Amino acid sequence: MKFAQGGGDDSGYLSAFNFSSLTDIVMLLLIFFLLTSSFVTTRGLDVVLPEASQSSQPDNLKLDVSVDEKGVVYFNGDETTFEALPDLVRTNLGNEAAGDTAIVVIRADQTLPYNTVVRVLDVVKNAGASKFFLATEEKR
Repeated sequence: MKFAQGGGDDSGYLSAFNFSSLTDIVMLLLIFFLLTSSFVTTRGLDVVLPEASQSSQPDNLKLDVSVDEKGVVYFNGDETTFEALPDLVRTNLGNEAAGDTAIVVIRADQTLPYNTVVRVLDVVKNAGASKFFLATEEKR
């Protein structure tokens, strides 16, 4: 193997570093993270959400309150009642003084009467939730 002779001569084999293998690894990692991030889903029931012109998801989804087309209430996927919902929300909200209060996502079927959605909002707000999100689907 031929090495460069002398201290300042840059004309030998070791003077150039080939970045093509490093670029391949970075591209593979980028593709891996892009593909695996698409598998992240939010929990909730299969309800038909109303459509909105703009739809977004919260960053730190923690609590999920769903109401299906029959008016049955679910908290984080488990069936509950309107009477038990405030206690469930209150115990799972977190500490607002520490800044780690949860966002409550309300998923209501689009066929529900308006007063049922307002009732869920009222229960969640009275339980102490200051951050809540109404789930919608983006118009197609």
